[in-house]
Amino acid sequence: MLITSLFLLTYFLNKVTYFIGDNVLREYSTIPIAFSLLLSIFILGNKGYHTIIKVIIISSYFILFNLLLGFILVIPYINISNINISILNTNNLFINTIIYVLLLTYCYFLIYPITNTKFKLKDLLFSNSLNIINFLLIYSILNILTNYLKYPYITIFKKINLINFIERIQIIFSLNYLYIFYFLLILIFYQIKSILKTKLKSKQLHITLIVISILIFLCSLIF
Repeated sequence: MLITSLFLLTYFLNKVTYFIGDNVLREYSTIPIAFSLLLSIFILGNKGYHTIIKVIIISSYFILFNLLLGFILVIPYINISNINISILNTNNLFINTIIYVLLLTYCYFLIYPITNTKFKLKDLLFSNSLNIINFLLIYSILNILTNYLKYPYITIFKKINLINFIERIQIIFSLNYLYIFYFLLILIFYQIKSILKTKLKSKQLHITLIVISILIFLCSLIF
């Protein structure tokens, strides 16, 4: 479990860093972005689970509102006829959707032990249903183009020209992607800390977490 968590933390820190560099902070290099991300994850991950869950819950309202707003804005561009048997040939988007579903499931299995609450299947099914709807929505707009785009979810919002004085409106909707993976990183870091806590004393734990964070930072840049 520890090895898996270390790998996932390194891999997704890399993914989030480059996502921010590609879509939000294009003028910055990956080094300060990765460092800032890991530092904030280290600080929040060392807080109690009450603090972590509260931050996630508060942000979830923004994510849900953003999803609904985005859906309303792209309705004019939806073409239902694009959703047919050829949808199974959409390699990139289909595979990414499966990965998101698996990650979200993994997230739920991290949250419930941390909060000592009973696992609720309906919550997991609801969240994964949103992922599938999101997949169908993107494919209905972009069709086969989803195979050639790095961030199809962001691309669909480039079509929107709702308010002329807002440039790069897609950044607003890219925050959904960013928030989800950021909180996944925090939960994984908290899991690493919880595993090590059972084996190490307080001082050893802090030193070990610092060393691990430095190694993860370096490895995420090497990927």
